[in-house]
Amino acid sequence: MPIPTLMHHRLRLPIIGAPMFIVSTPTLVLAQCKAGVVGSFPALNARPASQLDEWLSRITEELAAHAQANPQAKVAPFAVNQIVHASNDRLEHDVRCCVKHRVPIVITSLRPPAEVVSAVHSYGGLVFHDVINLRHAEKAAAQGVDGIIAVCAVPVLLIFAFESHLLIKLAFGAKKTGASGSLIVLGLAFTVLSCTYLAIQYMLALRRTWFLIVLAAVAVAEPILLLNASRNPTGFAAVVLAIQGAGALVAFGFALRADPAAPAAPGTESRAVPEPEPVPVEIG
Repeated sequence: MPIPTLMHHRLRLPIIGAPMFIVSTPTLVLAQCKAGVVGSFPALNARPASQLDEWLSRITEELAAHAQANPQAKVAPFAVNQIVHASNDRLEHDVRCCVKHRVPIVITSLRPPAEVVSAVHSYGGLVFHDVINLRHAEKAAAQGVDGIIAVCAVPVLLIFAFESHLLIKLAFGAKKTGASGSLIVLGLAFTVLSCTYLAIQYMLALRRTWFLIVLAAVAVAEPILLLNASRNPTGFAAVVLAIQGAGALVAFGFALRADPAAPAAPGTESRAVPEPEPVPVEIG
């Protein structure tokens, strides 16, 4: 598809910075947009919900001021990621907030986003939808999205597996082709990381947060292990894969763990039915 008019002459590179859980904040989004690439963040990163209005005000005002002060600069538009799912009880509020601030691009995930498309198109915004297969893409296209984001790892892994030498040569030059063996290993590591991300989103939707303590320990251990890893690119990549595998096992272990039975709500506790008192009977 051609680059949408909204992005014309505003991009240095046709890149959208991924909306990352926790990491993507207004500071990162502003830096990305000022560098000429689309910056984005998940709406759910703004907590409590009222903070989303503050974030959008800051981003909109700072980008407008930067563009005015630097008329020759390419200042990219920004995007907000919305989780379109019944578990997201903030969706209606967050979409209204995006409409209020006329967010240029909304990235939707999970369910086909008909209501979001209608709301964003009302002011001329764009909607890009995450899909994992052709059927999902067809559903999203039928609902009028402006772009499809193909969330897929297999084609990339095939390229890394069979054409890594050529890819490294084209990207970094012939002198770096010695690292081509690490590409498939790193591709697998980041595929595992994306699976971990899905497990984390699932647990957050269930209002679970205690698992973050364990993942934080993995995150602290990772740089220590990498600093002591092999200097050989493939060996280093293997350590990255092992760490991501450990993180994935932890995340999925917690995600698949059944919640303990919730306590009964006040007033609904089961009560023992008292036995009827014996009725006195007169004899003779």
